[in-house]
Amino acid sequence: MRRLGAFSRRRRRARRRSAARVTTELGAPKREKHLYSAANVNRVNVVTGLGVLGAAIAAAIVLLIPEVEKQASAWGGVAAATVFSSAIFALYEKRVWRSRIAASLPGTTVPDMRGLWSGKLVVRQGHPGEATDTPLPCRVRIEQDWSRIIVDLRTAETESWSVMATVDARSLHYEYYVIPRPVPEGRQLGSFEPHYGMARLTLSRKNLLRGDWFNDQHFSRWGEIELRRERVKPARWDRSAL
Repeated sequence: MRRLGAFSRRRRRARRRSAARVTTELGAPKREKHLYSAANVNRVNVVTGLGVLGAAIAAAIVLLIPEVEKQASAWGGVAAATVFSSAIFALYEKRVWRSRIAASLPGTTVPDMRGLWSGKLVVRQGHPGEATDTPLPCRVRIEQDWSRIIVDLRTAETESWSVMATVDARSLHYEYYVIPRPVPEGRQLGSFEPHYGMARLTLSRKNLLRGDWFNDQHFSRWGEIELRRERVKPARWDRSAL
C-alpha cells in the first residue's frame, strides 16, 4: 500500500510538471478585457438596431437641413450613417448598456458587475501541505463593458485573471489563469505552478456574489468563494498589495 501511495503521488507530481511545461510553452494569456457571452441577449439584433438608429439620424439630418441635402452625395450619406452608427455603438458599449432604459428593454443588456469586491476564499481541497478550510481574504476587481469583461482576483498567495466568461441575469461563470505570489511567512502553498481553472458565481443580491471554483485536472484544488461589492468605480489598485 505504501508503494502504491508513493507511486500515485509521483504520478500526480509528473502530471503537474507536464501541465506546467505546456502552460509555459504556450505562455500566459494577456491580462486585459476580453469578449464574453451573454445568455438571453441577442447581440446581433442589438448591433443591427443601433446601426439602423444611426442611419435614421443621418437621414433625418439630411432631410431636415436643406443645405446639407444639397451638398450631400450618396457616398457622403453612407459615411454619415457609418459615423453616427459607430458613435452610437461606442456610447452603448461603454455607458448606455447599464442604464435603466437599456435594462427595461428585453434581451438587450446584462447585469452590471463592475467594481471592487472583497470577501473570503476557502480552499476545501489543496496541495499536500496547503492549509485548507481556512478563509483567505481576497479582493476581486471587475472591469466590464457591454461586450468585454475581465475578472481580476488576488489573495495573499495567488492571483488570477479571467480569459473567457459567460454572464446571465444571475450568474457569472468564467475561466481563469492563476499564478502564485510570494507566499507570506508561515504559509505553505506546496508545489504550485501557473495553470487554469473555473469559477461559478451566483449573484444572489445586487452586491453579493457567491459560488465555487476548481482548477484543472492536473491541479486538484477546489473551494468556495463569497464576495461583497465595496464600490462600483474603484481606482486601479496597487498590484503589490492584496
